[in-house]
Amino acid sequence: MSPGLGIRHYAPRARVMLVESIAELNAVLKREAREHRVGVLLPGGWAAPDSSVVVLRWGSWSEPELLARELYIQMRALDDLGVEVIVCPLPPAEGIGLAIRDRLLKTSE
Repeated sequence: MSPGLGIRHYAPRARVMLVESIAELNAVLKREAREHRVGVLLPGGWAAPDSSVVVLRWGSWSEPELLARELYIQMRALDDLGVEVIVCPLPPAEGIGLAIRDRLLKTSE
């Protein structure tokens, strides 16, 4: 098997939870932050959640190349900050966004 094809090849140590909307993001953060140290990869244009979670700005949906390039860098940074759960919105399912979604789905399995 080639590198990167395994289900969890690049997965961070923290558990990854994926969301589709700001409302879902806020609900997951509220629930998970009660018991875990939580980090979030926040796309540009999304409002920052309360200060009980670690927020890293990930990039903008309009810059999918940047999102793809920064994905694992940002996840590793959250791991290094000691989060137990990483919450990450899924980008739109078009163009490079499809590949990013696939990568994210593999990290959350």
